[in-house]
Amino acid sequence: MKQELRENNCSFEPDSSPDAWEYYKGYASCILIGEPELAAGGNRPKAKAKFKGIEIKVAGDCSFNFKLCKTYFEKIIEKARGPEKDTELGVKLVNAASMHHKLPNFGLMPVAGGLNNLKGALKIKDNKVMVHDIGKRPASALDRLDTFIYFLDYSFKMLETFHSLENAVDLRGAGEFFSESVFTTSMKGENFTILYDLIASFEDIYEYCEIFYGLKMGTEKHKQLIDRLIKNGNKPIDSVEDIVRYIELANEFWDARKFPPLHAVQR
Repeated sequence: MKQELRENNCSFEPDSSPDAWEYYKGYASCILIGEPELAAGGNRPKAKAKFKGIEIKVAGDCSFNFKLCKTYFEKIIEKARGPEKDTELGVKLVNAASMHHKLPNFGLMPVAGGLNNLKGALKIKDNKVMVHDIGKRPASALDRLDTFIYFLDYSFKMLETFHSLENAVDLRGAGEFFSESVFTTSMKGENFTILYDLIASFEDIYEYCEIFYGLKMGTEKHKQLIDRLIKNGNKPIDSVEDIVRYIELANEFWDARKFPPLHAVQR
């Protein structure tokens, strides 16, 4: 299929290219069934996946979106430092932005229930992560991986709580309970049950990150990275210190994901 995709003469999105799919197969072959398929007129192939008996479709995603937030960060730096530029931080930001379309920044994303669209719609207000729905995207919606991981972890814990209460919660109560969770978008569409079954099948956020990012549950360094992503995920980025911490998290994530297949397919 890699050769067939190349012969398609399609201008693929970088996170959906044949090389990207070879990278995904390097750490997620245990869930992928069949080869990625390209819809007519599209440039983002999707593949079928199966996890604990649940079949879904998965697509590629850019994990840290420095392409979106670089200008936003530069304004924060300029406001804090004035016309005198911080050369060292500027170089770190440029280097981080250059990773946007590199393999270690690509991750698999379930498309069930609009989960692939949810990540870019998450915003932060008063240290609370919420799903932005209507109107212009707020500045705090930066398509951040740490915020997505935080929100997933929050939703996993909500689900655990709900399971302990479900006999006493009616349909209206359930809707209110999950009104700010990974199910927010899917509850308005037809794929809620698929997303619910998928999320409910995971033990916790660590198992999710192992399957979709290749961060092993049994590797303490990977677990600590996930913990730091969660800890930082509900914090707004509005200072130079916040930017530095965010870049450090991104660099740690990329270093953790330099899997062996990377050297075989990156050119």
